[in-house]
Amino acid sequence: MKRAMTISNDDDDDRIIVQSQCHCQQIALDISLPKDPNDDQTNSNAKVWNCHCTTCRKYHLAAYTSYLQVPKSQISIRRGVDKIGTCSSSCQATMALDAEDKVERWYCTDCSSKLMSIASENDNEEDDGHDDCLVNLGPIDEDTIPPCYSKRWKEQLKQKENNLCSENSCRWTDVIPNYKTSQESTGATKWTGGCACGASRYEIAVTRPAQLQHCYCHLCRELSGGPFMTWIPVHKCDFAWKKQSSSVTDDAIVRLVRTTPFGSRHICSRCRGVLTIVYDSQPGLVWPCAGGIDDV
Repeated sequence: MKRAMTISNDDDDDRIIVQSQCHCQQIALDISLPKDPNDDQTNSNAKVWNCHCTTCRKYHLAAYTSYLQVPKSQISIRRGVDKIGTCSSSCQATMALDAEDKVERWYCTDCSSKLMSIASENDNEEDDGHDDCLVNLGPIDEDTIPPCYSKRWKEQLKQKENNLCSENSCRWTDVIPNYKTSQESTGATKWTGGCACGASRYEIAVTRPAQLQHCYCHLCRELSGGPFMTWIPVHKCDFAWKKQSSSVTDDAIVRLVRTTPFGSRHICSRCRGVLTIVYDSQPGLVWPCAGGIDDV
């Protein structure tokens, strides 16, 4: 997949630039859009939608992820080409784009922010720059989104037809155990989870009602690429890693990375999945991301 995506630098009064960048600001993308979002003639390929497919949920470790679909010719890399990491994956929703279900996902190799995905091209087709890219909405700089686009995108994301693969939506409410039954039983309910590439696996012993908390902060949106992340406070004694190192070299794959002045996150060094938060002020707790929990 080619990374050299460029757009004209000519002054164009009919277009605006929406900007996206990773958390460490090493990578910055410019997305060119027509000034008028209702101009169907020039904006027919730019739209937003949510993907609920299993692989997107697992890769972004979120309830779903939100994309801005635009032709590749409308995206340019302002800086950070050398910081772009890629991960081969799949997305069931890309079948609706007349593309394969395989996608190349882009992330920052420094901070693990999720930036965009590109649907695989057919080998017999020329790279004409019109292939669709799926830009993650989470890291987009909100100050660069005109109100007319903000309103339009909010309306689109509420529509049923723009929530693809909704039959595969997260089943957290089904995962949460029947606590009356759990309290009467002799053992705890076990939840399992992990990252998209399978290099990390964990197990949670659920002995009390679980509390799920959504976080809409910009860091969570940058790291996941989605509109929010959901976290579960768990006592460390009830959380156990089952797999977090290479079976070949025994090198650590999951690393505890300082991401804020007050906390760290466990991140998979292969797929860059953000798996937990560990707060300095809560040494007895670990907060696994609910998006990593296996569907049951």
